[in-house]
Amino acid sequence: MDITARSKSSAQLPGGAVALGSFFVSIAFVVVPSLYVWLNRAQFPATVPTHWGFDSNPNSWSSLPAALGMDIGLVALTSALFLGIGYATRMLEAFAPLALGLSAMLSTLTLGSIFAVARAVASIGPVLLAAVAVGAVVGLLAHLILRGRIRSAAQGGTFTAIDPGEETAREWHGRIRVSRGLDLAALAMVIVGVAAGVLLGAGDPYAGLAIALVIAGVGAVTISYRQRVRITSAGVTCTLFGMRTFDFPLDQILSAGCIDINSLAEFGGVGYRTSLQSEREGIVVGSGPALIVQRTGRRDFVLSVDEPCAAARVLARNIQLRTA
Repeated sequence: MDITARSKSSAQLPGGAVALGSFFVSIAFVVVPSLYVWLNRAQFPATVPTHWGFDSNPNSWSSLPAALGMDIGLVALTSALFLGIGYATRMLEAFAPLALGLSAMLSTLTLGSIFAVARAVASIGPVLLAAVAVGAVVGLLAHLILRGRIRSAAQGGTFTAIDPGEETAREWHGRIRVSRGLDLAALAMVIVGVAAGVLLGAGDPYAGLAIALVIAGVGAVTISYRQRVRITSAGVTCTLFGMRTFDFPLDQILSAGCIDINSLAEFGGVGYRTSLQSEREGIVVGSGPALIVQRTGRRDFVLSVDEPCAAARVLARNIQLRTA
């Protein structure tokens, strides 16, 4: 099964068009339902909640026009902020789905609370659960749609290619090297999330379930780093539970290398990262030796794998034989 969600012939979209289009979609998430509320304002209370406490009950109120204006402004500012960062840093592939997901979540939460009050719903819990679910679905769909489709000016070649030497193997099998620190950090986030879920869930089970969804998302992201990496005469393939996540055909690979990376200084952390410093990207789960691949017309791709130098030599040998 292939979950790369794009064909090798996908049209490339300019970053400016992606940022602008994502902004208008984000605004539509809040403007369309807000317009419905305003046109039917006689069916809604004149005063609506703008903040809810930990007991899932409203503790701050505002007039309906002011609340709608704040909702639109909040979504517009949030979307513009993340899309602006993504465009400026050439990381729209990560920030556009984030902006769209957050906009969908905030719109569902803020406008959902207005509908909840109009229908005398006792708490915000169901709305919070729906907002988390909607935000996650929208963000995931945006990621699948945009992945690999944003035009990049990066040329790669940020390293010295490794010499295959006397390497004779044509295949290498390994996995992403997940550090113990990453596991501990994920465990800490889960513990905090469970505690928050229990506290909120005591008063509102829907709110507790919403927190549980967030915890599940953190767990899913952490598990997704544990990918298998396979190098063959066909190229480089990464898989998760048998599903292909990344696939680099050999005819699109120019060179391979083994480099030392600093996850914090160069990539700003761990995970699926893009470096502003070196214009590299990849799956980075810690500092130390890593496999790096130069691709045609794309950023160099880094993989924190076991025995990265051995993997690089095998890939370099396959490239050498292809061009011989």
